[in-house]
Amino acid sequence: MNTQENIQQLLGIISRKERKQLFKQIFSIVLKSFLVFCVLFGLVFVLNNFYGLDAKISYFWRYKILAEPQPKKKTVAKYFLPTAKEKTQTILPEAEDNLLIIPRIEIKAPIIWDSPWEGKKMLQNLRMGVIHLSGTAKPDEIGNVVIAGHSSTPIWDKNNRFGKIFANLDELKIGDLIELHFNRQAYFYEVKKVFQVEKDEVWVTQKTEVPTLTLITCTPIGTAQKRLIVQAQIVGERKPTKIQSTKKHSSLLPRL
Repeated sequence: MNTQENIQQLLGIISRKERKQLFKQIFSIVLKSFLVFCVLFGLVFVLNNFYGLDAKISYFWRYKILAEPQPKKKTVAKYFLPTAKEKTQTILPEAEDNLLIIPRIEIKAPIIWDSPWEGKKMLQNLRMGVIHLSGTAKPDEIGNVVIAGHSSTPIWDKNNRFGKIFANLDELKIGDLIELHFNRQAYFYEVKKVFQVEKDEVWVTQKTEVPTLTLITCTPIGTAQKRLIVQAQIVGERKPTKIQSTKKHSSLLPRL
């Protein structure tokens, strides 16, 4: 006698009322197991992405619920239009060099130049700031400057100051200003596009004819499913003069 026949025979022995109670018990066990799984999954997700979620909730609370005024848009005119007495460009103090500044989402982070696209060294660099991907342009070169950063890190990684640096990157709007400091010069870029790509769409890092800045992070928070891309173009009178060299890049965008 096979299993199916055994089940049919068993159901024939017990009453209809007992069968109904049995099915209720089975359904209750399955439902409770599912709810426990959901709670555990949610807890693990929150713990694994605590700092990124905290940054997003804080931003939403301040600027959407409390309606605090957002940081004022910075103008670039004073940096590029010298007075009659000022014939040379402003030289930044050394302490202000190698920085990424994004007023709208209150970012001021050091840039680690020429970082690898993957591996232990990349992860070490991400703990010190945002990373410039090796093989892409520098701000003084005509091409595509590609900078990447974390959107979230686990709650136990509490010493990682830059683990949530790009958590609110999706809040950038067309026209927002981004500032790069390189070789003690300030370069300004205006946001033109904010979009998502798959992890293998490395075309976003390729050389461009117009001096471009590309920012990259993982999205949605807590996954490496896709990449959030912000692309901006240089504005003002200070523009790069060198030509970006063409180098082979990775076949996948960094996992951040």
